Amino acid sequence: MSVLIPPGADPHTFEPRPAVMVELSRARAWFTIGVPFEDNLLPRVSSMNPELAIVRTEEGIARVESAHEGADPHIWLSPRLVKRQAENILAGLVRADPAGEKVYRSNARRFQAELDALGREFGTLFASVRDKSFLVFHPSWGYLAADYGLRQMAIEVEGKEPKGEDLSRIIESAREKRIRVIFVEPQFSSRAAATIAESIGAKVVTADPLAANWADNLRKVARGFSQAAR
Repeated sequence: MSVLIPPGADPHTFEPRPAVMVELSRARAWFTIGVPFEDNLLPRVSSMNPELAIVRTEEGIARVESAHEGADPHIWLSPRLVKRQAENILAGLVRADPAGEKVYRSNARRFQAELDALGREFGTLFASVRDKSFLVFHPSWGYLAADYGLRQMAIEVEGKEPKGEDLSRIIESAREKRIRVIFVEPQFSSRAAATIAESIGAKVVTADPLAANWADNLRKVARGFSQAAR
């Protein structure tokens, strides 16, 4: 198994190296997640590897429209939505490798149970902070927030750092909501977040939506959101 986007890369501007394209040309299946670069890359990959099975893990998931990305692609940050992704991945694995179906189904059942437990854990974690807001630079965490009654406020304005009136508006709103923590992602500049943090006396904390250890990272970020919203 190979991961298309390397650690620290921005999936919004990602362009695969030649070595990655060679890997794709030899792959049996490609599991997509619904980020825009995948659709741009698909015709090139299909022409190189006509037998490649395209498994759309986002299939059947109703995505919310975002201000600058069209359909918000960050579905993997919601345990509820990952349950559907896991179903799509299982179906894709069985199609690509029927001989391994028993193992895939067993692993899928175990993973679904882990997701259910994670969902219950987050339900308890966020029970006392429903309807509270947290401030992020890039709006990656909307599905997680919606699942547990939180409100995500974004610094980014139409995919760009805020300037002038937008920056003043964000600072005023953050003060009104008594924001004391601003979450940033390693894939984006933290300059605007640092400016706002200095203005309102907040601290800047990293919340990586692309961390390799998905479950442990999501727990860490969820705890950060919960503490920040109190």
